[in-house]
Parts: sequence; structure tokens; C-alpha cells
Amino acid sequence: MTQQALALCRTAPSDPATIDPAGRGRHGDSPDWDWIAAAPFRAHVRHVLTEEPLPWRAFAGHARVPDNVVRGLLGLGGRRLRRIAPHFARALIAIDAPSLRASLARPVPPDEMIIAARFLSRSGWPVAEVARIGHLPEPRLGALLRGEELFITHRSELLVTAAARAHGLDVTDSWAETFRDRSAAAA
Repeated sequence: MTQQALALCRTAPSDPATIDPAGRGRHGDSPDWDWIAAAPFRAHVRHVLTEEPLPWRAFAGHARVPDNVVRGLLGLGGRRLRRIAPHFARALIAIDAPSLRASLARPVPPDEMIIAARFLSRSGWPVAEVARIGHLPEPRLGALLRGEELFITHRSELLVTAAARAHGLDVTDSWAETFRDRSAAAA
């Protein structure tokens, strides 16, 4: 099935400047050929999340796909998506359980996590709760926020940023840059 799904993604990349975060044409005018069936990607995401348990919102963050795309793909909180934009499909199918597992253990700079943790703190979350969500000891989170530690695991980063996105942190501008970079690399 993965080979079939990859074949579906081998279309020319969509121009990210005309795609909104939900994957629709900015003015709802995306032609039908710009969309592909979501079922193979839904099955793939479910398989990966079964093999490597991670909250769906953290998975979306890892894939750099907007939360509402993964939520709709999995049918959480309403109807399931029937079609998906090719650039989101490519981002999702590129992730498999072994590579996700390895990536989650990888040390990363804490920049995104610090932004998310500060956002949550300003929103009234206690530092202890942010640390718990990120699977971090509270003193370590404090050291990260003070700039005394240089790395965290990618898993901790994803978990804290997912919580922040769930409470209103907007990351769509930085992710639009990711898709522009991916499109340029594919060209």
C-alpha cells in the first residue's frame, strides 16, 4: 500500500502560496486533480501511530502538517477527509514507525519548545504541568527556559508544542516556510 500511496503523490508539487493551512485552495478554487484520495494516508497514519504511540497533534507537528488535516484525516471530532492535498500526503507518507521512533529520541535545540512553553506559561499553565506534558523533570524545564541546556528530545519538543497549538499558538507561518522549502527542494 505504501508504494501505491507514493505513486499517488508523484504529481507536481502544489504551489504552497495558494494553499491555506487546511489544504484547500486559498479561495476554494483548487482543481480536482490537485487532490488525492485520503484513505491510503489515513491507514498509513493509523499504522504509524499504532506502532509508535504519539498524540495525533504531536504527529502532525512532526510531519509539519496542520493539525486540522491530521484531525480530519483520522475523523476526530467530525467527518473524515475524503481527499487530501498532495503536498500534505507526501509529508505524511514520508514518515514510518522506525524513522519516527529514531527521530523522537534524537536531541534537538529547544527553540520551538521554549516558545511553546512560554506561550503556555503566559496562558496560565503551571511550569510543573508543562514539564509533565513534555516528559521533563521540572528543574530541567527551568534550565531549558533559562538557556542553561542546549538540547531536548524531539519527543519532548513535539509534546509541548502540540499542547501550545491546542491552546492557540499559531505556527502556520513557520510551517508555510517548511512547505516552500520542500517545494524548492523537489524542483
